[in-house]
Amino acid sequence: MKKILKFSGYILGIFFFAYSFSQVQWSDFISSIKNVATPWIAIMAASFLLSMFLRSVRWHIITGLPWINMSKVWEATAIGYLGTAIYPAKAGDILKSIRLQQLTGISNTEALMSTLIDRLFDGLALCGILAILVIAWGKQLNLNFVVWIIAACFILGLFVIALYSVSGHRLERFFTSLATQSKVGTRLNQIYQQSLTAVHLLKSPKLLCSCLTIQILITLFDILACWFLFYAFGWKELSLLPAIIMLAYLAAAFSLPSTPGYIGVYQIASIFALRGFGISESEAVAYGTIFQTITFVLFVSVGIQTKLRRPKKYMQLADET
Repeated sequence: MKKILKFSGYILGIFFFAYSFSQVQWSDFISSIKNVATPWIAIMAASFLLSMFLRSVRWHIITGLPWINMSKVWEATAIGYLGTAIYPAKAGDILKSIRLQQLTGISNTEALMSTLIDRLFDGLALCGILAILVIAWGKQLNLNFVVWIIAACFILGLFVIALYSVSGHRLERFFTSLATQSKVGTRLNQIYQQSLTAVHLLKSPKLLCSCLTIQILITLFDILACWFLFYAFGWKELSLLPAIIMLAYLAAAFSLPSTPGYIGVYQIASIFALRGFGISESEAVAYGTIFQTITFVLFVSVGIQTKLRRPKKYMQLADET
C-alpha cells in the first residue's frame, strides 16, 4: 500500500508540474518572480506559521493529552512538517503519529486515530469554505468538479467516524469474543478499545467546539496568507474571494497522494483558482512557486530545529517509515 501511495504521488506530482509549467511564458514568469515585494512575503510567512502552530494546538485537543504535553505535540507536529517536505505519500502524517507515541506513551492506535481525525478537520474546513463560497458568491464560482468529489469524501469520512464514536461500543461483545480465541483476536480487541478512546472528542461538545474554534482561526490565517501573497505580487485589486478559492483548491489537492514538498500542487491549484480573476497562467505559476517555496522553508525550518535537538531519535524515526 505504501508503495502504491508513493507511486501515485510521484505520478500526480509529475503530471501537475508538467501541466503547470507547460502553460508558462518564461519572460512573464521571471518578471513576476523578480517583482515580488519582500515585506509582504514576510507577513505572509508569519500568517502561515501561525496557522501551522494552531494546527498543533488542534491536534493536541484531539489527543486529549494534558496541556503540559503541548511542547511534545508541537515537536511531533514539526517532525511531521519536515516529513511532508522531504518524503512522499503523506509520510509526514505517519512520522508525526509515531513521534507523538514515542514522546507521550499513548498507543499507536490512539496516535493514528487522532491524526486521522485531525485530517478530517481539514476536510471539514474545505466543506465549510465551499459552503461559504456557494452562499456568498454562487454565481461567480467555477470550481473543478474534483474539488466537490474530495469534499464529499471528507463528509463521508466524518460521518463514518461520528457514527463509530456513537455506536462503536456495540461491537465490544464481538471483539471481546475474538480476544478469547487467539493472539490476533487479542490484538484486534486492543486496537478496538484504543480506537474508542481516540474518538472521545466527538462525544464532547466542549472539546468539539474548541476544535471548531481553532479550525476557524486556522482557516482565517490560511486565507490571509493567500491574500498577503497577492499583495507581494502587486495584485492589490484582488478581493478575499480568489484567496478563499485558492485555499479550497489547495485543501483539495493536499488530500491527494503527493511528492515531497507537494511539487506541482501549488502551481496547478494557482492556475485553476486565479484564472477567473485576470491572472495569467505564467503569473499564477509564479505565485504557486513562491507559495511552495515559503511553505517548504517553513516546514524544513521547524523540523530541523526539532531534529537538531534529538538527531539520533529522528534517524530512528525515519527508518521506521
